[in-house]
Amino acid sequence: MNIIKRFLIIYLLLLIPTTALSNPKIEEEYKNLTMQLIRQFWPEVQLKLSLLPNNYIVYDSKNYREYKNSSGCETNNRSIDQTQAAIRYKHKEKNSGSELQFEYIGCNGKTVFYEDIFIQPVIKDFQNEFNKIIIGDRSFIASTSKPYIVHKYSDDLENEIILIESKYLSKKTYTRFFAFSELMVEIVADFQKEMIQTFVFSNKFNYDFSDGNTVDTPITHSSNPVIHQIEFTKSGLKKYGYSSKTLSEQSEEHFYLYYGQVALLDIKKIFGGILNFFINKLPETQTPSAGLASQRILDELVLIDQKLSTATPADINFVQTMIKSYIQSLQDGTLSIIDKRPQ
Repeated sequence: MNIIKRFLIIYLLLLIPTTALSNPKIEEEYKNLTMQLIRQFWPEVQLKLSLLPNNYIVYDSKNYREYKNSSGCETNNRSIDQTQAAIRYKHKEKNSGSELQFEYIGCNGKTVFYEDIFIQPVIKDFQNEFNKIIIGDRSFIASTSKPYIVHKYSDDLENEIILIESKYLSKKTYTRFFAFSELMVEIVADFQKEMIQTFVFSNKFNYDFSDGNTVDTPITHSSNPVIHQIEFTKSGLKKYGYSSKTLSEQSEEHFYLYYGQVALLDIKKIFGGILNFFINKLPETQTPSAGLASQRILDELVLIDQKLSTATPADINFVQTMIKSYIQSLQDGTLSIIDKRPQ
């Protein structure tokens, strides 16, 4: 009888989760807030990488991709076989994960920057992952399938400039943004406390690049850190707060306004500025021509998407997903629009 009781106790204990399960509503809000941060610096890079195969002839060899054409870099010779840009890459398994490095090479064969990606667990289908990464598709936010992700961006001397680290746990998940090894922004979803907090830190950045350009930018806030906070109540409501020296409750509208003026603006200034500095050293690219009318609409949609990155509508994710699908469809030619509006 004692054996049966012991078995039942063990069986029941196995049925009880040993860790708190993530809350889908909290997880969705966390992803939304984190994606808003990512939208401050990645869309321009993704667009550049996605357009390189459209603007240049692609040549693949072992661990090396070249983009060739007769134009793209002003200083290069006008030869159809002239390499305008290239990407050298490495891939290995390390610490139960996959480690990838991409070296982006621009005009005159000069290295522009390095991108190091670490993903846990090991990537099973490397070729499929590579095909997405090479054209700018990134998964910055850790998930159940990829519980740990790190993206590091270094200059031509391989000095770390910016880094994004994301970890997914059942009780708590976070994404951290570092610049010059200093923590700039950390967003944490605590499923036990039913709360999301974004910590924004003051920093002073000073760095000299090899080409003579300099980053000399102070990031100063009234306290260090300032905190954007969303608390999920038992009744299903959200309590928004902003903490400088003391926590102040806010409306949803004011929460997103402050989030845009503090967290998003800081990331855009440093991450967006640095990555744009890098990609501007790659050869020029243009969107495929779908007629002047379609190009005009495409430009307008890109502008709207940029404006929405700091907006606050409840369905911002839906709107931006739709806009991005329009942009993609116009770029790949599956959508064309006849614009008869007056100039």
